[in-house]
Amino acid sequence: MESNNSLEMLNSILMVYAIPFSIILLAGIVVLIWGFAKEKRGFKIAGLIIAVTGFKLLVLLGCMALYMKFIVSMMPHNT
Repeated sequence: MESNNSLEMLNSILMVYAIPFSIILLAGIVVLIWGFAKEKRGFKIAGLIIAVTGFKLLVLLGCMALYMKFIVSMMPHNT
């Protein structure tokens, strides 16, 4: 029972972090599209860097979530 509550708390904390990381990724995509529309090399590079950074943060967050689920699964369950 206790591990279920800690897992729910962990999921809510990770969801709070996932929202700004998703916004960063979407902002990078928007800047990248704007760079192609305006034919500006600086916008293309900036959009690519922002999008890759947002994607890396989301992947890192997913890895952390899987690691935390592994840690919770290793805890003894009292039934």
